[in-house]
Amino acid sequence: MGRFTVAKQCIRAGERAFQAAAFAVIVRQSLAPRRCHWCFAVLRRKALQCGDCEFARYCSRDCLDTDAALHECQCQALRALKCGDYSVGDVETVRLALAVLSMEQFVRNSQALKLLVVHRQEESSEEKETRAAVKFIVDMTSRILDPQHVLVTLERVRCSAHPLHLDGVTCVGTGVFPEAAMALNHSCMPNVAPSFDPRTRTLAFHAIVDIPQGSAVEYAYIDLLQTRKRRQSLLLKGFGFDCICERCTTEAREQNPAQEDEEEEEARVMEHLMQVVNSNQSDAKQRVAHLKKEHEDVFKRSSEAQFALCTAEMQLARAQRDWTNVIKAADMLLAIWTRCGLPDCYHTTETLHLQICLAAKQAGMVEKAKASAQTVSNIRRICGYSHPETVIS
Repeated sequence: MGRFTVAKQCIRAGERAFQAAAFAVIVRQSLAPRRCHWCFAVLRRKALQCGDCEFARYCSRDCLDTDAALHECQCQALRALKCGDYSVGDVETVRLALAVLSMEQFVRNSQALKLLVVHRQEESSEEKETRAAVKFIVDMTSRILDPQHVLVTLERVRCSAHPLHLDGVTCVGTGVFPEAAMALNHSCMPNVAPSFDPRTRTLAFHAIVDIPQGSAVEYAYIDLLQTRKRRQSLLLKGFGFDCICERCTTEAREQNPAQEDEEEEEARVMEHLMQVVNSNQSDAKQRVAHLKKEHEDVFKRSSEAQFALCTAEMQLARAQRDWTNVIKAADMLLAIWTRCGLPDCYHTTETLHLQICLAAKQAGMVEKAKASAQTVSNIRRICGYSHPETVIS
């Protein structure tokens, strides 16, 4: 069965169940120009930048000096990635692998992550990019690294990288936390949620429900509101295992054989929906309404499709400053989430209640805004979001 962690005593909702130190972390690619590459703080006008790579940026001389030894090993590679002259696949994965390899050099231990599970995918279109990434890293680090070790590091990073959430809305980067990767298993009905503390570079897991003594402490590797088939596919492809959690087992027993064909149709409809929303065309709202009517049966039977539709409607309403319909869509999303039996306190619910709070303020709905703000504060307390960036009042 492998390693797993159980509660030695009852852990109440909101209590910290587990904590792990980062081995390596990076700022999200999209936030790299706007966040300190050491402490993740939002950069002000007087930000400092590495003069060699012109990529790494810092909020202070202290952060620049603290990161100097680790950055030196990556500097040439980061400069090359910034120029965009190399096809290495997912740049964030390559950057995180570079950060891991730099830390290994710094602590003089190339076996620091050897216990992490490596899931080797079958031959795929990504194979060529992986080989290119390995060659790139070896070349850009003066060929002091063994190509096979670089390959294994890339594979470990792909399987073990964890998003760094300051709150339900703000994800500032990704990191590798060996203790968490080895100790906590996945569940499609998690009982803990992770939160990142940029000051200590630690990942804490707080109980989102009461966890009885002797129960496994588990968190979700993937988004929860997906069909069992899609969850299973993502977990097998990305992490190399078939999920047998209680939720998956129950849904497997209750599944109708005809559902597989229906799920393929649902996937096509949701893909079309996302294309419409992301097109930024002026008639997007009308096109979404047409799609909703045309595939009414799909949106009636599939909670995942309903969630995607309401999310699209909320985004479009927000873009048009239609605050009443933002609230309506967010309320519907929360109802779908609850109907699926998913956790009341989670980053998804925090985000939705925050949308209601902000929209209610704009609409002059004072009492609703206050109630939503209180709910957001409670979810943040339980999930352990002690450094939220989205302020509520």
